[in-house]
Amino acid sequence: MAEKCTLCWGYGLWAIGDEVPMGPIDFEDGEPNKKCPECGSGRK
Repeated sequence: MAEKCTLCWGYGLWAIGDEVPMGPIDFEDGEPNKKCPECGSGRK
């Protein structure tokens, strides 16, 4: 398994509100997120 990003934990950032990391459950549920500027994880 790849190391997790220290900024987004490997799941991207929330698309709405402050740029905070998204958790694994919300990511799996398909909540909207944006790509992390550090590692590129995320959907948009």
